[in-house]
Amino acid sequence: MKVDIEQVDRQIRNRELDEKTLLLILKNILTIQGQATALINPAAKAAARNVHEYVDCLIGLLPEEEELVIRTLYVEKRKWTTAEMSLHMSRNTLGRYRRKAIGMMLGIANGTLCEPA
Repeated sequence: MKVDIEQVDRQIRNRELDEKTLLLILKNILTIQGQATALINPAAKAAARNVHEYVDCLIGLLPEEEELVIRTLYVEKRKWTTAEMSLHMSRNTLGRYRRKAIGMMLGIANGTLCEPA
């Protein structure tokens, strides 16, 4: 699936980030980081840098457990079984933290995150 990094950047700026796009960004975060330094097209290079920095900030805004799960699975690219062992979590717990983190990231990105009760 080919994705236009400039289109993704516009989606983020317009607060229209969807789950499918966020997951695509997370799965390709290292590639996007590389594009931020290696692309020749200045607009695409700036867009890649913006997307990478924005998603990195979103990850940093997560509570500690959720951030750790997202960084382990997507930034460090660990397999689920390895992540389970290194984080000392069951698959269900890992999945629960991942789902919560994705929801929170989308809420922050789109301005729809509610204050916790």
